[in-house]
Amino acid sequence: MTYTEISFGAYLRDKLEAYYNLFDEAPMACDFMAVYNQRNAAFALKKEFEYYAFENNEVILYTECDDMQSVDIDILSAQIDATHHEMVGRNEDHMSSSIYLVYTVKAFPDEEMLKKIKRFRYYKSFRWGLEGWLNVGLIVINEVSGEGISNRFGKKEMKRLLNLFGKFKQN
Repeated sequence: MTYTEISFGAYLRDKLEAYYNLFDEAPMACDFMAVYNQRNAAFALKKEFEYYAFENNEVILYTECDDMQSVDIDILSAQIDATHHEMVGRNEDHMSSSIYLVYTVKAFPDEEMLKKIKRFRYYKSFRWGLEGWLNVGLIVINEVSGEGISNRFGKKEMKRLLNLFGKFKQN
């Protein structure tokens, strides 16, 4: 399969398939949702004698759209508040969760929208952080120029996605 015939979303889905659980339906409107769960534990002598465990979750919600005008950044926090419990399974071992909202657009939004993207913040702690926390990264990638913009929390993930995007454009 050559990647010049498909979109970046299909390419990304193909690359995430090895490590993430992929879902076509998600609590928030998106093209697909990718979920990664990592659980670490410490035990004494036998696995039955587990004395410490923690779990990290990562969720990527990918959406392909023409422009960011159809996305209302002002209500994203309310949507995440209403749906985060469906995306991230909290249990007694939960430590941290990250949700990345990834949008690919054909043209970058105007300056006002760029400021909203950079200033977007969502952080939620569960029982003052004792039962974990949730961070949200907002990432926008321009399909034409191959550039990206994100909020502060999404910078690392944006670099990883732009690296994948560069490989996608080379094929």
